[in-house]
Amino acid sequence: MFLGYRCRRNGVRGEIVHLATGRRVAMARGKGAVRCMGWRQGALRISVTVFRVATGKAAVANRVPGNYAPPVFQFVASPTAALHPGEACRARVSRREGLPSKIPMRTPSLAAFRRANLVAWFVFPFAVLAADGGVRVTKDVSFLASGRAEKLDVYQPAPRTDGRKHPALVWIHGGGWTGGTKNEARADNICRTSAAAGYVAVSIDYRLGDGAWPTNLLDCKNAVRFLRANAARYSIDPDRIAVAGGSAGGHLALMVALTAGADGLEPDGADTPYPGISSAVRCAVNMYGITNIITRRDVSPAGVPGELRAWSPSSLKVYGATDNSAPVLKLASPVNHVRRDSVPLLTLHGKADATVDYLQAEELDRVARERGARHELLLIDGVGHTFDLEKWSKKPLPLNVRSIFLGFLAKHLGEP
Repeated sequence: MFLGYRCRRNGVRGEIVHLATGRRVAMARGKGAVRCMGWRQGALRISVTVFRVATGKAAVANRVPGNYAPPVFQFVASPTAALHPGEACRARVSRREGLPSKIPMRTPSLAAFRRANLVAWFVFPFAVLAADGGVRVTKDVSFLASGRAEKLDVYQPAPRTDGRKHPALVWIHGGGWTGGTKNEARADNICRTSAAAGYVAVSIDYRLGDGAWPTNLLDCKNAVRFLRANAARYSIDPDRIAVAGGSAGGHLALMVALTAGADGLEPDGADTPYPGISSAVRCAVNMYGITNIITRRDVSPAGVPGELRAWSPSSLKVYGATDNSAPVLKLASPVNHVRRDSVPLLTLHGKADATVDYLQAEELDRVARERGARHELLLIDGVGHTFDLEKWSKKPLPLNVRSIFLGFLAKHLGEP
């Protein structure tokens, strides 16, 4: 199937690649980001410029792999330009280095470019559907010890023919540690998006309610162990596993990442079907999760932090605590486990969050900087709680969070 146009002049080639599917396209419509790639041959290095079709103006240009543009155009790899979902674009080889200046760099003819654009306008939406259809979902897979009812769902990418193994992601739902389910719409959005990009993703259920701590954390770690134990079955690279979660799930994702090997916080004995298997991850994404249980604040409907929060009895019962000063709340707070050698963390938090105050994200960032840990923080103006990679409250996000999320995973797990 013809999906785009490639130009070849003087040993150079330039093309646009759809980030989720890897398909080459000359113009992109619909979901997803667009990736511009340049190849270096000997002393030759090329630049690629992305143009907005609507205006004809350049959106971003780059010639050094690994550079980062402002968040909405964040480069992911070699280099990558991410545009708003639904925005049409085209790319052109616009600069060369290492060749004599008398050798012209010619771009595709207008007729050829128009032919490529015409095909892409009509074909690309079906390519997106095909990529989504290529994701295989297996529901209600057992992963905990015998007698436990909680299950997980597996999202697998389309099969590969080159034998390469996939990186993997554990997604942990929210719900205040007392509710929620792996079947939430946000989990499907994030896991399906991740699988379309080449990751094996699992959405998990875990122990909820009174006395759930620390079993809820151990369940999440057992999900990591499940992926390693079943690496051959799902074609996973066991050395490239990440964890992510939203709200209470973001808190647990941080705890998984920051407490690998910690005494009393690892599944053992009857708590795990995977003795001797590591629950360590390479990186973690925290989406608006609690980072310090003791310093969480009340929040106004507009997201303005107020006084320290008085925890409800139901929340305290999760940890077997009777008040906000119980030592177990300090143990269960991610900020108290940050070290210089902690794995890389990404926090995404809305400045209008009326559930978890954004100061929680800022506190984790401050502690990470003080201790020399690797933490990236993105606060999003005008956005509240429970956003996914594309929308909050049924409205598109002002930033391309999808690209930032996938870019962080690719940066620390390697290209999927």
